Amino acid sequence: MVAGDVENGIHIRQLS
Repeated sequence: MVAGDVENGIHIRQLS
């Protein structure tokens, strides 16, 4: 798992 990938998912969820 890449830390960046996890952060990207969180950002996308916040934007949704």
